[in-house]
Amino acid sequence: MNPTAGIGYWVYLIVFFGGLLFFFYEIWQKYLLLKVAKPENRFDNVGERIKRVLLFAFGQKRILKDPQTGLMHAFIFWGFCVLALRTITVFGKGFYNKFLDSFIFSPVGHAYLYMKDIFVILVLIMIIYATIRRAIIKPKRLDPSWEGYLILFFIFVLMVTDILMDGAEFYHNPAAVAFLGPISSKFFKGMSESSLATLYNTSWWIHVITLLVFLNELPRGKHFHVITAIPNVYFQKLEPKGKIKTVENLEELFDTEDEDIPVGISKITDFTWKQYLDLYTCTECGRCHEFCPTFLTDKPLSPKRLNDKLKHFLYDHQKELIAGKGDELEPVVGEVVSIDEIWDCTTCGRCEEACPVFIENIPRIVDMRRKLVMVEGDFPSELQTAFQGMERNGNPWNIGMSKRFEWAEGLDIPTMAEVENPEEIEVLFWVGCAGSFDDRAKKISRAFAQLLQKAGVKFACLGEEEMCCGDFARRSGEEFLYQTLAQQNVETLNEYKVQNIVTICPHGYNTLKHEYRDFGGEYNVYHHTEFIAKLIKEGKIKPSKEISAKVTYHDSCYLGRHNGIYDEPRDILKSINGVKIAEPGLSREKGLCCGAGGGRMFMEETRGSRINHKRIEDIMEHANPDTVCTACPFCMTMLRDAVNEKEIEGVETKDIAEIVLESIE
Repeated sequence: MNPTAGIGYWVYLIVFFGGLLFFFYEIWQKYLLLKVAKPENRFDNVGERIKRVLLFAFGQKRILKDPQTGLMHAFIFWGFCVLALRTITVFGKGFYNKFLDSFIFSPVGHAYLYMKDIFVILVLIMIIYATIRRAIIKPKRLDPSWEGYLILFFIFVLMVTDILMDGAEFYHNPAAVAFLGPISSKFFKGMSESSLATLYNTSWWIHVITLLVFLNELPRGKHFHVITAIPNVYFQKLEPKGKIKTVENLEELFDTEDEDIPVGISKITDFTWKQYLDLYTCTECGRCHEFCPTFLTDKPLSPKRLNDKLKHFLYDHQKELIAGKGDELEPVVGEVVSIDEIWDCTTCGRCEEACPVFIENIPRIVDMRRKLVMVEGDFPSELQTAFQGMERNGNPWNIGMSKRFEWAEGLDIPTMAEVENPEEIEVLFWVGCAGSFDDRAKKISRAFAQLLQKAGVKFACLGEEEMCCGDFARRSGEEFLYQTLAQQNVETLNEYKVQNIVTICPHGYNTLKHEYRDFGGEYNVYHHTEFIAKLIKEGKIKPSKEISAKVTYHDSCYLGRHNGIYDEPRDILKSINGVKIAEPGLSREKGLCCGAGGGRMFMEETRGSRINHKRIEDIMEHANPDTVCTACPFCMTMLRDAVNEKEIEGVETKDIAEIVLESIE
């Protein structure tokens, strides 16, 4: 059986090399498109990047968090990895009919054939399941797509023709097949040798043509991720999840006579090559918006659709971009992506946590805000007061700096300026703006300070020297203001030779721990949940009073998803007698945002329904607690407001420090 005998050989040469030529032309165009984008260094830490490829690409670690669809996708992926050698063999036999026969007839080769057959069956089962899922189950996160069905059909054809080839091959050379050959051969019993040869040759040609058509379809649609997923996982962000990249030499960038100041993103040419690669790699699976707080509350922003719109714009203008005419194209901000979409994002990180191929949405959105705020002066009007407050008084509430330390009245807490020897201070309590100025959050500051005192911890505060950490400014796009605040704070902290910092605010925690390093601020930073858990473990705090309550702990996005702190708060609650923990429907990595992140704390929520209402509904439906416990002043505000606005009776909102303080008094 030789499918390329006679003139078939020349036909094969044309089909094979023609198919590869078209494919590599498309790949070359996509490569040229990447070269048009702005540079970005993602070539460091090769060892760590390879490790993550093995873990997340080949190991499918992230996608397997959802076992039902994860296993389906994983087996298809692993099937293609195993069948790669079979594909090489099929193509090779078009040139030489005995290609790799010496390997196939060896013990190792025969073991491979058995593995190949197992995965052919698994892939077929998964393809059938995937088709049923798309056509009948119809998950909400998936949009109807002819391309999806076409790819499934291609894979189905490849598996079936593989089985047919083995069935025909069994009669010609039984040693060249494993167990699927003998099984499928039963359907061809009694066929003549010429008929079997025709069956094999026809199946082989269908297999080859399907492979080449499939290959050429990939760079043209959403299934380009079959090729780009592994590179995208390799080039993923290695810095801490919650860290936003600092704009270097910011003042110099504004010192230009050009109308287009090179800060942030407005045009498609403002994207980096990694951001283009993200667009290439989007599978449109919808995992990113399945639990996105903006999508769940009917707002314009959907991470999936944002990626889709940008990708189509990029592909539609591929020729102009490669030709160097990208600057003549319309801006994507305000045209392709609406202003509302940009400002709806809470930077909660749910989309990035869910994405199996590590697409980075937050940096892109923050960069779009940077352009709007710093270059165009176009931002929600309510932010003006908050920005002015940070400029004048070091806080977004615009309350006088002289009132920053009033929350501590009567607690006898020293400031660093009052301490004779700052090096004797074990830890600096960074209070944060909410803990200093918001009436409800002040109670959290007092509760935590009293816990530190009861534990005998030597601590101090900066008092009026503390400025806003700048998280709100940075994530709202006011990078210049953020950098000014960060530099002032780092100068103050370094002057006092501060080494250890504890804070009640996850936003301040994230900023101080990860982002101040870019300005020379390297500190050991703890969130108060970490610190309290440590004090309990060391026996310096002993919860002894029973608190009979059913408590739901709400995961703050900047504490949980961005920094991986999930267990410490729950361990604290478990240490208190009488407390029963009731998890909400969405918790830990899947926790639903309260709606206050990304600057949204100081913006009106005018589109769709309210995110904090959605969150409290999830909590009440699945946990129905007596107490909603938070570990973030912003979350406290949002969830307390939701309880009051929805008139939920019998439910208290408390910070974890307040609950612990009650348990030891």
